[in-house]
Amino acid sequence: MSKFVVFFEINILTIFINMPYIFSSFIVLPFNTYQNHQEDSNKELNISLFFENYYSNIIYTQIEIGSPKKLVPIIITSNSHGLLLGYLCNNIFDMKESLYDNKSTTFYREPNGIITYPQYNGGYFAKDSFTFSMDFETNSNNKITINNISFIYIPKESSINIINKKYKNNNVCGIMGLSLKYVNYCEEQRNIITNLNKLDIIHNYAYSIYYKNDNEGFIIIGEEPHNVIPNIFNENNLRKVNALSEGYDSMEWKTEFTQIYIYDNEVKIKITDTKMAKFAIEINYIVGTNNYRKIIEKYFFEKYLEQNICYYEEIKK
Repeated sequence: MSKFVVFFEINILTIFINMPYIFSSFIVLPFNTYQNHQEDSNKELNISLFFENYYSNIIYTQIEIGSPKKLVPIIITSNSHGLLLGYLCNNIFDMKESLYDNKSTTFYREPNGIITYPQYNGGYFAKDSFTFSMDFETNSNNKITINNISFIYIPKESSINIINKKYKNNNVCGIMGLSLKYVNYCEEQRNIITNLNKLDIIHNYAYSIYYKNDNEGFIIIGEEPHNVIPNIFNENNLRKVNALSEGYDSMEWKTEFTQIYIYDNEVKIKITDTKMAKFAIEINYIVGTNNYRKIIEKYFFEKYLEQNICYYEEIKK
């Protein structure tokens, strides 16, 4: 019987310079997965329906914003950079009114902050107070309220064009981008992590995503996970590598493996020549190359395909 192990190997030398500081802090964003499908026991689940229901992974957090505080659901993405809020809510989150139907006393519209960039045409720069959790207890009172968080405000007349094209029917109250970098001036200073650093709430640009289960978890901003949850994350297991960029318009978090290979009875077999990989929280699955498909077919599925236990079905996407 063949022994089958997959290895991802990175050879890199990293130099760290640690600058000591007196005060360190972090915030915690609990998140949930937005279920964009309805289970129907009477409906046959075919491959096309399965792909439609489960391929996308839309996660959102809820943050108390403004004064009086309003609990606002915000989608979290890794393919955008800025923080957008405004007249974007509807009943999928049980929010049937705009964030600012009832005026927040801490809301501030920045003077001369009208945006002319086509993607956000009609929006403008604004600030408000945000209340974040500082631990992992859902109903904890250990919170911090931060004034003057800067964001892009989207008024009612612009929201449909800006948001719905991107998320189809999933109207939301806001979008929080965690991409590698910005591609337009509007988002440059309207990133949540940049905001928190400028306001001296946190002291680095680290964030990590921790899943408690398939549908919920926490995003930790401002500290590496082993310093926050040492009983789960061991610093000895931490590896660091520079993120890669493929040009000015590339915002994705990418890395490159030195080799991707398997061992079959102690024989090393290269899986693919493609070594670039990107991380996207919007996708539920690992998307591989055609050569990778051939390898796993040979070592995992060949006999099941021959016995018609497994089969291929092609869908258009």
